Amino acid sequence: AYWECGNSLAFLDIVKNLTGKELTGDAWVNSLQEDMEDKIKRERQEYEEALMKEVGKEKEGVNPASIDATLNMTIKFVHGDNLIADSSQLGGILAACKVFDKFVATT
Repeated sequence: AYWECGNSLAFLDIVKNLTGKELTGDAWVNSLQEDMEDKIKRERQEYEEALMKEVGKEKEGVNPASIDATLNMTIKFVHGDNLIADSSQLGGILAACKVFDKFVATT
């Protein structure tokens, strides 16, 4: 296991031991060169595929209850000290998103 060394090795040495290569910024720079619209489209598709796999449904639409069950999280939209929407109080993530959407539209 990589953690056997604990803090006895510097981070860059751990990376080199695990990957066999020096850590460089090449992968990061390459990811920054991807067209934004292509990246959004690709990541949205990856997200939807993962969600469909998780809830065991074919790609025919996403059930809001499935989103909440799959993500198993609460989302709170805040503006400064003001709570705009809390998914745990509004019946789910999509409901909170709708409230936040209205807030943005009126601000």
